Amino acid sequence: SFRSAVMRGLANDRGLFVPDHCPTVSPDELESWRQLNFADLATEVIGKFVKEDEVPRDVLAGIVKKS
Repeated sequence: SFRSAVMRGLANDRGLFVPDHCPTVSPDELESWRQLNFADLATEVIGKFVKEDEVPRDVLAGIVKKS
């Protein structure tokens, strides 16, 4: 889960965590991202990997903007 990856920091082999799946992005969605600023784009991309029940989208957006 996202939470356990953040809390652990590194995988068991001391490397980076790799997602179990690669989410898809539709051409229309990708096109809509062109107008986003960096923080909003980062929120959209990270949101593809982090489940809403793990980190609600508004909380994720706040974390990204503070980073």
